[in-house]
Amino acid sequence: MINKKIVNEIDNFNKFNFNNNKKSDKLCNAYYEHLLNIIYPRLNKLHGLNWKKRSWRILIGPWLARFVYIIFNRYQIIKKVKLKNKNLINKISLFKNKINKPE
Repeated sequence: MINKKIVNEIDNFNKFNFNNNKKSDKLCNAYYEHLLNIIYPRLNKLHGLNWKKRSWRILIGPWLARFVYIIFNRYQIIKKVKLKNKNLINKISLFKNKINKPE
């Protein structure tokens, strides 16, 4: 059973804030563009294609954008939780170890 206190504390860090989301969007878009610039030549080489960046943006862009946003969001949540309550991270680690260990 998941500890409800831990879940509630983590949920509190994921509240909507317009100004923070504007900053996050700009940062995530920059990461997205950077990753796309790195990935598309490698994908062309891997698949023996000569597609332009725009073609790869159409094919993998939605997935890549979602991936960047989700990873960024989870990182921000962990960072906020860790700053506010250092013991919570240890509790989560201990709780996870209890679940994963076979008895």
